Amino acid sequence: MVRPGPDRAMVFQHFALLPWATVLDNVAFPLEAQGVQKSKRRELATDLLGLVGLNGFEGFYPVALSGGMQQRVGLARALVARPDVLLMDEPFGALDALTRTFMQDELLKLWASDEKTVVFVTHSIDEAVYLSDKVVVMTPRPGRVAEVLTSTLDRPRTADVRDDPRFVEMAGHIRRELSTLMMGDPDSQAGIATE
Repeated sequence: MVRPGPDRAMVFQHFALLPWATVLDNVAFPLEAQGVQKSKRRELATDLLGLVGLNGFEGFYPVALSGGMQQRVGLARALVARPDVLLMDEPFGALDALTRTFMQDELLKLWASDEKTVVFVTHSIDEAVYLSDKVVVMTPRPGRVAEVLTSTLDRPRTADVRDDPRFVEMAGHIRRELSTLMMGDPDSQAGIATE
């Protein structure tokens, strides 16, 4: 049985921030749970807030932040303990289109800084192709691996990669695969996981 551990962290779709805690305390929480000294955890949390562009918001509470800012707090909280694996469950699904694109680019920048393993679940085909090195197409109930695709897109990625014929071809292939899978179970949603 796999149990939670400090080698992996989770970013949720609906932020899962502690509403009674400040931004700084939310980010520092995993370190507090690990028994890290208060001054050290505040230092590390402040560094991560800078990395996600939230300097100056340390004393704010989640309710005072936009959805994109809350998601950046969640991302900083997941990264502060330096996990080996980052699990992301549709983290940008609740964001508006512009914020979602911004957060995708931020995630790519953060990934480029230490190339940590990220497992990213999304229902957005374009998001999967844009962010990933591998795309795992899942069947509807029960969820099984239908296909694993390896990206040939260059890194670092920028928004104009979406016009690359390889991007268009891969997204089209996934769209057709998911359409075929869903015809077998029209009441379900097939899914995508990326790495």
